[in-house]
Amino acid sequence: MCVTGIIALGMTFIISGGIDLSVGSMAALIAGSVIPIMNAPASVASGRPVWPEWGLIIGGLAGLFHGVVTEGC
Repeated sequence: MCVTGIIALGMTFIISGGIDLSVGSMAALIAGSVIPIMNAPASVASGRPVWPEWGLIIGGLAGLFHGVVTEGC
């Protein structure tokens, strides 16, 4: 429920400039790539979750790549 709200909030800003239908696939890609990090022994042993930082890093890099590929900058 929370993920759907975050994606919907992001889509409100995207729709005003142009429709981008890849938001759901980017969310799935980021979630799927963070799952192994969540289950990694280093993440569990540290006592502090490290997956939020990795989720932001992976999401930022994937978004940057996607933006460069689609806009051709």
